Amino acid sequence: MKAGQLDRTITLLQPGTVTDDGYTEKAGAHTSAGTRKARLMPASPQEGFELQGRVGKSLASFMVRSDSLTRTVDATWKLEYNSVRYDVIGVTESGRLDGLVIEVVADDRNL
Repeated sequence: MKAGQLDRTITLLQPGTVTDDGYTEKAGAHTSAGTRKARLMPASPQEGFELQGRVGKSLASFMVRSDSLTRTVDATWKLEYNSVRYDVIGVTESGRLDGLVIEVVADDRNL
């Protein structure tokens, strides 16, 4: 992965601590874990809607370098780019510890 391809800045948001009031467990607000340079790989709307079975959603993928922070990202995390908050739906490796592809979705309320 060439450094010139990483031309976007994203903010990784980790889930807050879970509180238990005796009846339910509630997750706290997501907090910033750090920023990373990334490459935006938008999905075509047709493909995204068919694969995910979702309507009114904006799908995208961000490629980032693999490091200690990005390797901890999972489906409980969120990602922020251009003031839009995305839900992480999957993380896959790209190459041998070279990079990770973070697949995200934002519904029409977040756009």
